[in-house]
Amino acid sequence: MAANGAIVLDIRPVAEFIARHHAGALFVDFDRRSFLPLVRLFVPPEAPLVVIAADVETARTARALLEGDGRRVADVMASTAVRQARLESLPIIDVGHLAERLATGDRDFQLVDVRQSFEWKLGSIEGASHVPLKALAAEAERWQPDDEILCVCEQGVRSATAASFLRRRGFVNAKSVDGGIEAWASSGRALKEE
Repeated sequence: MAANGAIVLDIRPVAEFIARHHAGALFVDFDRRSFLPLVRLFVPPEAPLVVIAADVETARTARALLEGDGRRVADVMASTAVRQARLESLPIIDVGHLAERLATGDRDFQLVDVRQSFEWKLGSIEGASHVPLKALAAEAERWQPDDEILCVCEQGVRSATAASFLRRRGFVNAKSVDGGIEAWASSGRALKEE
């Protein structure tokens, strides 16, 4: 179905998505508060969806929410039904490696903080650009497909959504910062406050 234009929407836990997912899948955390707003942000309303969830109950619930929102769900499946063909992992970078690259002056990448404005004001990584998820598609128009884009959020969940979205758009070097700002601060590294 994905080969025929359906978008594979993977709503399994972020660690499972990062480890293995269908090539080109879009990750969206299945959180009842943010699920539909994120789907509306990144998935055209007319696009048919194939939903992959951790279990059958979650898959059914997601289908009901999506169809209630006027979305066309072509299929739903639990992760146990996922075929092994065309699987990939989501590239991540840990905060230690990111800190090393920043310390050496390596700026051959875009560090993009996708958190909301109030989170950004609480502290960010020096050198990061603030691009909230809602502005990501527009901002991506300024980047080149081979640019290395490191997406960061609070814990590494929304950044996985951002990186999966960018990879679907052809940004082959989009990555998620593992653990996000929380991991950065927990490792004793400073945050820049607005």
